[in-house]
Formats: sequence, structure tokens, C-alpha cells
Amino acid sequence: MPGGAVSARPAEADLERRFADELRRADGVAHPGADAGPLACSLLPDRSAAAAVDDDPELEDVAQALADAGHDVLRPADADYRARLPTAGLGVTRCVAAIADTGTLLLVFDRAHPRSTSLLPRIHLAVLHPGDFVPTLADALARIPSPPPSAVTFVTGPSRSADIEQILTLGVHGPAQVHAAVP
Repeated sequence: MPGGAVSARPAEADLERRFADELRRADGVAHPGADAGPLACSLLPDRSAAAAVDDDPELEDVAQALADAGHDVLRPADADYRARLPTAGLGVTRCVAAIADTGTLLLVFDRAHPRSTSLLPRIHLAVLHPGDFVPTLADALARIPSPPPSAVTFVTGPSRSADIEQILTLGVHGPAQVHAAVP
């Protein structure tokens, strides 16, 4: 590049690759280059299954793709969202940051982005954008809005728990699958 300037894109690509590698190590699934709408539909092949999608303008294409595929799309603004959410097979969210060092998603919550969208359905899909990737936890914490929300969650792969015999089970206290649509 002229004048010795260095492109920022390789660094961003490295963060995306590192995030995807670490998410895989945590039993999550990264989908590099995936279009989030068709990906969401493929994760929920049973057309009778509902999908919960946060009330986020950046998720409208995903919600529309799910609706076009015949899925009942639940939105937090719906009067019966809380009552119907336990029937959803998929929860779709955005994130504040995707931490490359650990494959962790940082989610913040408000009325349009309730915790339950990422916690109750058996499958969680986080839709990521190029600017979401950060190298470290400290970088992610710097992205928490001010004033801070009532809650934040760090998601590193599926929920996991072990019984007294140390038999690991995924999905006991949250989703059994965590997917990320990586740009």
C-alpha cells in the first residue's frame, strides 16, 4: 500500500478466524460466510417449530426468511412472547462483541433483546457483523453501553453441566447448540 499503510482487513480476518476456532473448541459452531437467513432456516428444519428473533432491525432479514419458510416467528414485542417462547426451537440474537481469544459472545439485554431469546430455545444463533470481533475480554467490556444494561451474558458454547459422576451433558441450563453466522 502507498506510504507504508497497512490494511486493517487482515487483522479483522484474523480475529474472525480466531473467534471461529475458539468457538469450535467450546463445542459451538461457526458458519463463516453464511447468510444468516438461510442458515437459521437450516437449523430449524421442522416447519412446525417456532423461532424467537429479537426485536432488532439488523435481524429483520432473518425473521423474514424464517417466516417465508413457514416458521412461526416470535418477537419480544408480541403480547404472547413469554407464554410461547418455551415452544421455540431457535433463538436468534445479535451481540455487542465476539471475543477472539475465547470464542465468547457478549450479549446485553433490554426490552427488545431479552435474555430468554438466547437461553430458552434449544438452539441459539448469534448473527455477527465484521465490526463485532474484538481480541480480548477487556476490549469486549469496553463495548458495554453506558449506562450499563440490567444484565449482560457471556456465551462460550452450549450450556454444559456435569453430574456427581462427572458425566458431561450439554443443554441442561440453556441451549444445547450455539451457532454463529460469521461474516
